[in-house]
Amino acid sequence: MIDGGLDDRDIDMMVEETDDSGLSVEQTEKLIQFQEITGVSDLGRCRSLLEQKNWQLEDAVQEQLGFGDVYQQPQENELRVRNIGRQQVEEINRRVAPNRPRDDRGIWPVRIFWRTFRSIVTTMLELLEQIFNSVFLRVQYRRPDPREDVQAFIADFRAKYVTNGLCPPFVDLAYRQALEQAKRELKFLIVYLHSAEHVDVPKFCMESLCNKDVVDFLTTNSLLVYGCSVTSTDGYNVSEIMRETDYPFVALVCLKNNQMTIVERLEGTAPPEKFLAFLRTGIASNEIHLTAARLAREELNASRELRAQQDRAYQESLERDRQLQMERQAVLDAEKREVDRKALILRQKVDFVSRLEPEPDAKQPGVFTINATLPNGQRLMRRFLPQHKLTALFYFVFCHPDSPSEFELVTSYPKRTIPCRPAEVPVDFNPLDTDDGIDPSVDAGLTFEDLQLTSSQVVRVIDLEA
Repeated sequence: MIDGGLDDRDIDMMVEETDDSGLSVEQTEKLIQFQEITGVSDLGRCRSLLEQKNWQLEDAVQEQLGFGDVYQQPQENELRVRNIGRQQVEEINRRVAPNRPRDDRGIWPVRIFWRTFRSIVTTMLELLEQIFNSVFLRVQYRRPDPREDVQAFIADFRAKYVTNGLCPPFVDLAYRQALEQAKRELKFLIVYLHSAEHVDVPKFCMESLCNKDVVDFLTTNSLLVYGCSVTSTDGYNVSEIMRETDYPFVALVCLKNNQMTIVERLEGTAPPEKFLAFLRTGIASNEIHLTAARLAREELNASRELRAQQDRAYQESLERDRQLQMERQAVLDAEKREVDRKALILRQKVDFVSRLEPEPDAKQPGVFTINATLPNGQRLMRRFLPQHKLTALFYFVFCHPDSPSEFELVTSYPKRTIPCRPAEVPVDFNPLDTDDGIDPSVDAGLTFEDLQLTSSQVVRVIDLEA
């Protein structure tokens, strides 16, 4: 260890760094002396400060220590500069000067590797330290709530100065919150900054702020009153805004030209009559600003409401147009479906002719005749056999050019619907029209014999479109 604060290892590191940086022996000496005097541990910063002063050691020391140009007694510091660190300088000169012209061509790869390795290890250690601190040494920082400052002031004010039950209606809000409420509700905000150390403050609090006429005036006019001690965080911040010079301090704030502005100030003590006059005069003089703000806000609200009504009317008009368009489209779709259905029926009337079996001979055993009466009174007669499908009766009536497009076949006695219509033939059937929701006219694969319809009889053709 060498007297002055640096050991051999520190000197070795300085020698290596100054050797690489290309400094002369004299500059190295000044660099070490500057670091010893100022206590700056970063060699890079020391060198930068010396280079700014053109390696003038005294100027750099004065600049760093804050003496500047007004420092007029350099003799003592100069002596200190010259006497500090002689052993370190001699040691550095001894090691640096002989080695200045050495050839580092064989050493620089090792040096680069060592510096890279050291940088990686240092970064990893710092990262591990950050992870450890964030996981195991986490400190929950709680930001101070400015409302707590206001609440503490109100409680202290009531305890010290309220003796007759009369207290100003202080708002339990931070200054920013009180300011926003005053702006939102277009009210005057009275700001009181409390300094307990001032001799005039206790008398002002008890005689003026707690005066009955003052309290009644504040309450009757629905004024917002903010109070806080300047020793608290919120009170100090407000004090920085108000820039008061004396206490007690009261300011009147209102919305003026679309921003909250201090319109009246009262600095120093004031008896109740003077304080009340200050409030009345300030409010009367600046009420015009709040009136103008109310009118502007009413106009803005009216304009917004008008735009909202227009938007609603426009949306309602769009909705009506959409409904009309949907209704028109529904009608068009229904008409198209009806056209397609009728076209399908016409094609089926032609196609189903081929499905109709030849009419049996009248002399064939078991033959019987069905007499179908159309809605127009026309009669259609045809012979069938008991083993014929009921669909044969439907095809016979359906393919006649005078039969309706949609119909049912019903026996006269007993009255029942013959299930003979193929499922592929479209019909407008509502499931609610029957108890079981099944169309009774749809073919179930039955024969005349299954339905016990084996004798000649009359059936009626019911037009479903009539």
